[in-house]
Amino acid sequence: MRTALADKLAAAGAQIGATLGSYAGAETAARFGDVNAEFAALTKEAGVYDLGWRAKIKVTGEDRVRWMNGMVTNNVRDLKPNEGNYNFVLSPQGRIQGDMYIYQRGDALLIDTEQSQREALLKLSPIGRFPVLEDTGRHQVAPESSIIIEYLDRHYPGPIRFLPEDPDEVLRVRFAERFFDFYVQDSMSKIVTDKLRPEGSRDVFGVGKARTELALAYDAIEARLPQGMWPSDEAFTLADCAALPALFYAGKVQPFADTHPGLAAYFDRIARRPSFKRVLEEAEPYFKLFPG
Repeated sequence: MRTALADKLAAAGAQIGATLGSYAGAETAARFGDVNAEFAALTKEAGVYDLGWRAKIKVTGEDRVRWMNGMVTNNVRDLKPNEGNYNFVLSPQGRIQGDMYIYQRGDALLIDTEQSQREALLKLSPIGRFPVLEDTGRHQVAPESSIIIEYLDRHYPGPIRFLPEDPDEVLRVRFAERFFDFYVQDSMSKIVTDKLRPEGSRDVFGVGKARTELALAYDAIEARLPQGMWPSDEAFTLADCAALPALFYAGKVQPFADTHPGLAAYFDRIARRPSFKRVLEEAEPYFKLFPG
């Protein structure tokens, strides 16, 4: 998509004799007519370099540093605010898939990469969101965490099935998964995000509303656990995948262990799984970044 800034740069370049060309998928000044004069200007005076072929991608979310650190070749975990480093993204076979600069901005990571790499992401995910799964073997794309889990469960099933065979049970699992995402995860995220805002821009009303909604969500889960509205046996499902991170972080900003014993028992049961313990061990170096 051509921007107003690109139009202004093109017009300014035309006024000084620039011939436009394409570099890394973006229109830019290719030459000004005399290579020797251009070189002399750079060595004796100064030059302006058009970075219109670069793109920025903002990475947010509580798990952004741990996730990004496991995706690239350099150490993103130990970057201090406003520090950055150069990285490659590799395939499982070690081939370079892309490169980027990653900067720590405090409340987010900022990726500086080629416009063509951003466009490749947008082809897979139209709004440029992670995660997104590209299955090159089946020529399919699955965006969003819950869709990815269901896709893998259906086409590459393992010993644990994340969705039951019974259609009514599937609806129950999906309802619980959506509930944890919309009413626990989202409310918790609003509270955490507000802690990252500078003084003077805090949203007292919004945080109060989020805390009320989170308390209502706790009450609803507590009341419905005995009624079988949530997966309550030893099966581990898509709903449990949504519940674990949501309840783990929500319990830090608004504890439920002493007020909702049924919810606390449910969380303790699924949190004892070896896979979750392994995730906690891997994430421990990043807990200091959580502002809850």
